[in-house]
Amino acid sequence: MLIKEGTGINPLYLPNLVPLLIKCTKLLPLWSGVMVPIFGYGEEVSSSAAVESSFKKLKTVTLKHVDLPTNIEKFLENHTYNVIKKCLYFASS
Repeated sequence: MLIKEGTGINPLYLPNLVPLLIKCTKLLPLWSGVMVPIFGYGEEVSSSAAVESSFKKLKTVTLKHVDLPTNIEKFLENHTYNVIKKCLYFASS
């Protein structure tokens, strides 16, 4: 739907880079605590820091229906969807 044919040169178009990026970032660890249930060791750490709360929501709400470990594409798709959903909610308030 967003793809449009044109005659101009797109200097940002580099399809050969995509497989390399996917290969390099597929298993990129975004934070360490997300894999605790998968590896079966470690403990949940309580913290009053706002960023810790955000990560907990991300792991328990955003990714609750995603099988872990997951790839970067699925993570970004779910995370982006939830960020947009929150922005629309706050904009309508």
